Amino acid sequence: MLLKRARAAHSLTELVVVFGIFSLLLMVAGVLFNESRSTLRRTSGIDTCMRELRKARAAVERDLVLARPGALSRSFVGDSLGGGGRDGEALWFLSPIDPATGEVVRKQDGTPFWQRNVLYYLVVPQNHNNTFGQICAGGAGANGYDDRCPHKVLIRKEIDSGPPTLPTDETTEETLLNNVAPYLTRPNGFDLTAMAEAGLGEKKIVASFLLGFESFSAPPPAGLPVEVLVDVRAMSIEEARKEIRVGSDPGYASRFTHQAPFSVYLRN
Repeated sequence: MLLKRARAAHSLTELVVVFGIFSLLLMVAGVLFNESRSTLRRTSGIDTCMRELRKARAAVERDLVLARPGALSRSFVGDSLGGGGRDGEALWFLSPIDPATGEVVRKQDGTPFWQRNVLYYLVVPQNHNNTFGQICAGGAGANGYDDRCPHKVLIRKEIDSGPPTLPTDETTEETLLNNVAPYLTRPNGFDLTAMAEAGLGEKKIVASFLLGFESFSAPPPAGLPVEVLVDVRAMSIEEARKEIRVGSDPGYASRFTHQAPFSVYLRN
């Protein structure tokens, strides 16, 4: 009888030890799970930023490389949020690409035959609060552009102003627009269907969830092509929420903001 009791006590001790080890393993597994989830969230946020930045760069670079200095202009998009900072830059230039064929069209003398105005601009969508589930107060950064709202979209438009441009008739060549203000319209969320400005051709959002878009250029040394520097920025929003008030605090140079500067040499 005493032998059986001793064995029962020994088995109970072993059971307590097993439960203790099991509880410790569960606790460690929980910590590892939370860490992996946090890492996944952070990585996913960065991946989203970089994907949108790559999309913006690929689109602008592809179009801009065919422009020429005398057929390029800049303006700005007004303040959509009422915080005193303009939404972003509007950059437009002439393109020799025929929309019907996708090929460069040239005149008989070999110079580009300009087909369309290509317009890029950064803007805060209408219906912002419902679309993104939050309110962005906005505010002006050092450059005068809004540096709070990370929900802006980069829109690309093709515009055939005036008489229709015909590749077979050089007298119909497109000229650079003096004023693009009528074309700087805001989408309803991500929906562009309501945009129907005069001469508007293709229209699309090339990148979303951006914070900033601007460009710079300066006269090059003699004999060298003009270089246009473009700066695009996006924020890892979910990570930023842990430390700053996204939409209210400045984000232009925060540690959650990712930058994709690139340069394009104009060929024409």
